[in-house]
Amino acid sequence: MLYSGENVIAALSGGADSVCLLICLKKLSEELGITIYAAHLNHMLRGIDADKDEQFCKDLCEKLNIKLFVKKVDIKALANGRGLEETGRIERYKFFDEVSKELGSAKIATAHNKNDLAETMLMRMARGCSVKGAAGIRQQNRNIIRPLLYIDRKEIEDYLKAEGQGFVTDKTNLSDDYTRNKLRHKVLPVLQEINPEYLNAFSKLSLNLYRTVSYIEDEINSKYGKITDEIDIEKFTTLPDVLKSRIVEECAYRAGAIDISAKQIKDINMLCIRQSGKRIELPGKIEAIREYKKIIFTKKLEKADYNVKLFMGENVLCEAGYIITIRESNKGIDKDKLTLPLYARPKKEGDTIEVVGMDGTKKLKRLYADEKLSFKERNNYPVIMSGDCVAFALGRCSRKYVSDKNTKNAISIEIKEMGGGIDDRRFTKDTDI
Repeated sequence: MLYSGENVIAALSGGADSVCLLICLKKLSEELGITIYAAHLNHMLRGIDADKDEQFCKDLCEKLNIKLFVKKVDIKALANGRGLEETGRIERYKFFDEVSKELGSAKIATAHNKNDLAETMLMRMARGCSVKGAAGIRQQNRNIIRPLLYIDRKEIEDYLKAEGQGFVTDKTNLSDDYTRNKLRHKVLPVLQEINPEYLNAFSKLSLNLYRTVSYIEDEINSKYGKITDEIDIEKFTTLPDVLKSRIVEECAYRAGAIDISAKQIKDINMLCIRQSGKRIELPGKIEAIREYKKIIFTKKLEKADYNVKLFMGENVLCEAGYIITIRESNKGIDKDKLTLPLYARPKKEGDTIEVVGMDGTKKLKRLYADEKLSFKERNNYPVIMSGDCVAFALGRCSRKYVSDKNTKNAISIEIKEMGGGIDDRRFTKDTDI
């Protein structure tokens, strides 16, 4: 896991596991040629007790001559409807990544042990997870290492006792308010009665499952290709179900949805036979969206809400990400037929346009579908309004406003997506239409 010359950050809570990890790494540092640091995140959930844990970590690192990075984060305030455990985990790893970058891509060592592995596997299986999810925690995942993963908690506590090293106890670990603690205090003791070696059994199962996952990933590389944050439906539909599930899981993970359920994987598979625009909501405010011949995984896209008065020249719509340019022209749109000023807004349900060359009207919803606009474009693309009527959409002028031989004042309208280098402060010229 480690090479000579590397920097290693020990994730330090002050509990028995992390204290053991820090001491072991410190003892091995000279032999391995590594430099040890520590990082402590104060979750601000337990008032003075949390501050005492922070002080314990400071005192321990001072004794061991290890530089400690500390950060305070109000997890309860950040949760905003999300679980405290999940929010805490996200913020911890965010903090560890910050420290890692500061130290030049240092390795991050966490103190997960054999008990944590069993608990994680049970939690994921109870939710209905994939094969990779059931495998639990990897001993090494990118720059994160877990040196104590195959050591059980009793061995850790016995080691600290022999060393005469104290540690802090998080009182929340003694309550049944959190999911993991319910498993720890109610389910695992029953498993131990059934099989005293259940921790070893879970460790063996985890290793076997990861071997299976490795084989599946080799098959995916051979038969499908590189996994990204979107699925090529044509290639995807010909694959066996076991490969499909793994592709879906990895695509979701890359977009930011961690530990998606078996039901969500099944629902995403069903998108392949559903119409474009259909979507599935995933954890972490991620969506899987059917977009023509692919399924894309992305942060949930909120519909833009704007109604902007337009002027001659460039109009930069920061809310939508588009630039609308209006110029005088020899032909195009008859300015005198318009109700001025013009406004730009996103498409609304029921919007129609009188298309040149056809009788009646056409729904913008159908026009967008015919042009194969992406889900994001459908939500944000500007529609130019003349009073209550659509004057211009997707490069098309309503036939009621098209210039003719009697036109004296004509304008042209160009809509393009904002590119790099646009200064958002430069909004528009002052000349009204």
